[in-house]
Amino acid sequence: MTNIKVVVGANFGDEGKGLMTDYFCHQATSHGETCIVVMSNGGAQRGHTVVDPLGIKHVFKHLGSGTVARADTYCGDDFILNPMTFRKEYEEIVKMGFLPKIYVHPNCRWSTPYDMIINQIVEETREEKKHGSCGMGIWETVYRYQKKPCVFNLYEFTTLGLASQISYLKNIRDTYMVERLKEYSIKSVPNDWKDIVYSNGLIERFIEDVRFMVTHSKVANNSILKGYQNVVFENGQGLLLDQNQTLYGDNTTPSNTGILNPLKVINSTFNKACLEVCYVTRTYLTRHGAGRFEEECDKTAINQTMEDETNQWNEFQGHLRYGELVVDDLIGRVESDLKHLSHSKLDWSASIGVTHTNERQFDYSRLQRNLVNKVYLSDRRDRESVSTYC
Repeated sequence: MTNIKVVVGANFGDEGKGLMTDYFCHQATSHGETCIVVMSNGGAQRGHTVVDPLGIKHVFKHLGSGTVARADTYCGDDFILNPMTFRKEYEEIVKMGFLPKIYVHPNCRWSTPYDMIINQIVEETREEKKHGSCGMGIWETVYRYQKKPCVFNLYEFTTLGLASQISYLKNIRDTYMVERLKEYSIKSVPNDWKDIVYSNGLIERFIEDVRFMVTHSKVANNSILKGYQNVVFENGQGLLLDQNQTLYGDNTTPSNTGILNPLKVINSTFNKACLEVCYVTRTYLTRHGAGRFEEECDKTAINQTMEDETNQWNEFQGHLRYGELVVDDLIGRVESDLKHLSHSKLDWSASIGVTHTNERQFDYSRLQRNLVNKVYLSDRRDRESVSTYC
């Protein structure tokens, strides 16, 4: 029977999903079992940090966070591809001594440089009313597919002649992008963006990146998962950023961040499986960028000395924000998400993974109740720090 783990962020993201994914994958591969990580929502805007016991560190965006543990990666059809990010990350991870194996569903949407540029231009114009976007063009890619569906999947695109590829991208640049900016009341491409936008080199480099991605991945569908003893779904973002959230307006992400996407794949692929859904949280809340945050407090109220090396200030999201973790609210959103499993015939269980336990005192016994029957604790950044609370 296939052993399936689903790693879900319980809050606004930055909970430790990379750590728990690496932990579950290593649990499998260290026993000689096969393992694959499924990217089932969002895209390369994720930043999941993995530090192995030898100190090797990588922030995963396009590859599964089980790569260091020698797990393969599958980008499911709800994942948004970004050839530019893929190439950069692939080359980085190879230099670190790993040779990743990546499978990609042919129906994956893919971002162009112009989706990212629209995103960044619009976010700049919002000034004090920024949405907290990371500038990766996720919303813009989703919108473009809704308004003007892409004729070619990524692999079909590479079969076109070079002239057709250039023409296709120039049409997005010269027609679609201009129309899209006007929808935001931006009459034309700002002057300080024109050299970048209209550079022929940008199109040439992007086509090279697409070719690189197609060359270094294989087309597959969900059936590829049947060949693995262990499957780990690595969700992006967190439950409070789900597209169906009603509290946070435009400050969410255009995807299902809970169990829905993994469950769609699981139900269509496996007749039997042993499933564990692990909801990950720090001992406090964090949030990137703008948006409602009622639990927000000064970082010193959590811990005066802690530092976050990964989540540094950036021009789109500013500084990482901190807040108090309300346990009853956490349990409430976990149990709400688990309702999607209420009629499932799968053998399933739920757990909570608590990271950064060294940074704040916490009563872990309050988490182990109702539908949650296991709690993992981690007081460091590597998988050897993970233990089971008893």
